[in-house]
Amino acid sequence: MRTVPASIALLTLPLVTMLGLAACGSTTSAPPAADAGLTRAAALALSGSARSGTALLAQLMVNPTDLGALAGVTAQSAPAGAGGLSLRPQVFSCAASSTPAQPTDADRDLIPLTTTFAIDCSVSDDITGAGFGVKGAANVSDSDDNDARSGYSVSISNLHLFGSTGFNSASLTLNLGFTLLPTTSGYSVSSVYSLDTSTPQNGTSTLSYSLSGVSYLPDSARSPRLGGTWNGSGSAASTRAGHTLALNMTASNLHFNPACTGRFDGGSVSYGDLAGNTLTLSYPKCGAVNASYNGAALN
Repeated sequence: MRTVPASIALLTLPLVTMLGLAACGSTTSAPPAADAGLTRAAALALSGSARSGTALLAQLMVNPTDLGALAGVTAQSAPAGAGGLSLRPQVFSCAASSTPAQPTDADRDLIPLTTTFAIDCSVSDDITGAGFGVKGAANVSDSDDNDARSGYSVSISNLHLFGSTGFNSASLTLNLGFTLLPTTSGYSVSSVYSLDTSTPQNGTSTLSYSLSGVSYLPDSARSPRLGGTWNGSGSAASTRAGHTLALNMTASNLHFNPACTGRFDGGSVSYGDLAGNTLTLSYPKCGAVNASYNGAALN
């Protein structure tokens, strides 16, 4: 029996958790009522995707060219559950590429002039049919390859993470646009994000958001990627069981620290409906995140 290579195992580990829950096949969450708003149950269901969306913003600052890491962060939105996936991998394939093969990076800020990165990796058991993998592409472009402070843009098209127990299957699909541009007082961040989730027990759901003109104040004048603080708001929507909930998304003094476990050590991100109900993710210190609903802890 061959073992799973470390790279693909670490990349898709959260999917194994999601499929472990799928393999149990125990319960199915009831869909929200069409006019229920952001209830506590809806906030709880949304919290995983919301955490992943915030973590993805951090990874786009740490290293937007690492498509494997971006996929791993996306997989963190998989619902947590008890039970594991028994997998005896017999078939492994993995291909990763960049176009051009040797990207241009004149200012040596690790952001290429323009490059498309692609990944297609999978592990499967040829007896049971169980397996998991990731496939997709991202384009990264430097706004000015002669200035490390110039900002950059990232476009991710159909980054697809998938898994199967041999009986049930689950998947995550990410599409994203991200732009960081300098202003007179710091940087402006714009992002369009959509994450589709499909599991046997919860069906399909989508979290999307649109941020435009969110401010980012860097800690260092040398590079925005060394740390900084986000402030601003945008629109968001959560769709589940055919019902779409319109939300406001707000970042309040959200401090990005690339040296920190979890990447954030201050501030918060909140999702609120028109009735004033709010899901808040607070980052009180390095490595900690607390979820609350209308001010009460959300477990």
